[in-house]
Amino acid sequence: MSTNQSIQLFEDSHIRTVWNEEQQKWYFAIVDIVAALTGSSNPSVYWRVLKQRLKNEGNETVTNCNTFKLKASDGKMRKVDMADQEQMFRIIQSIPSPKAEPIKQWMASVASDRIYEFKTFTFDFNSRGVEWTDLVPRFQGWYKDAKKKSKNKRPPISGLYKLPTTFDEFKAFIKSWGKYEFWGRCEYEHIAISKNYDHNLPVEKLRGDKVDVWDQIEANIDVFAKVLMQSLKMEVTEQIREFKVSVFNENTGRVEYVDIISEMGKHCDKEVALKKRESFMDFVEHFARTFSSQYPSYVVLSWPYRREKTVDEQEHFDMGLVEIVRNNIDAVMDCLRTVFEDDVRVK
Repeated sequence: MSTNQSIQLFEDSHIRTVWNEEQQKWYFAIVDIVAALTGSSNPSVYWRVLKQRLKNEGNETVTNCNTFKLKASDGKMRKVDMADQEQMFRIIQSIPSPKAEPIKQWMASVASDRIYEFKTFTFDFNSRGVEWTDLVPRFQGWYKDAKKKSKNKRPPISGLYKLPTTFDEFKAFIKSWGKYEFWGRCEYEHIAISKNYDHNLPVEKLRGDKVDVWDQIEANIDVFAKVLMQSLKMEVTEQIREFKVSVFNENTGRVEYVDIISEMGKHCDKEVALKKRESFMDFVEHFARTFSSQYPSYVVLSWPYRREKTVDEQEHFDMGLVEIVRNNIDAVMDCLRTVFEDDVRVK
């Protein structure tokens, strides 16, 4: 079963969700919904008692709930009861709360519209491997802080806490917080080198370039601004037609960000761009092989690394077009659909 996990915002509450690709439906963490409805300091106990009561009453909804392993607040993966929209509506009927109708409307809007993610890659020190992190929940939290501070009569002391309302203001908001959090931070910086590196040479003898989280944000800041506004259920009229991926220029030894949408539009049938993600990823893999010289992948070294050692003697991972698109597939497909809708496809 193909699933995609994300955290979404209802008012001030973070709701863990899972998108089931085969079933084309959302699942919601029941304990998070309970917390949002009741304000309970221990929603897990509240749900456990309610679940037992519903079972005793012969309620089949709780017995049909799914269980997924999700990351808990302590960072560990734990099993969590999940319910789809229909199941969750039935459970909400048993929870007295003035937020019952608002959260039903919120769930309905989530279920009817795929919420995009914006993922960047870093090196995970615990697993010693690449980790793709969705930045939307983090920026949602900063937006919530800005919203609270905007209620004060005094003007914000910095651009960090200026509440954005327009597309351009969201771009400025992302730049302010992105630079504050990620720019110049060594834990978010890595070294990229050619995929065709000399296995016998130490890293200090190889030509490489910096690739970091802020670079990834800045290259697609229009995409990220649209994604963030959509996640906050705000109207977005801007049509984004570019999505840039990082490639390694063998001639200059530098990492460059290149738009892939216009080239994809020349070779991708409209039907493929509108189908399920699996079908689109088949096209992406074929596209990456066909245009490997135009969009070359590269090797990323973890931080910290040893300059005097070879690449093979320390942690490293491959990065390329397929990995980047797979982790930001909603945004890429949205850009491609916009191109098709504008009838700019070159046959």
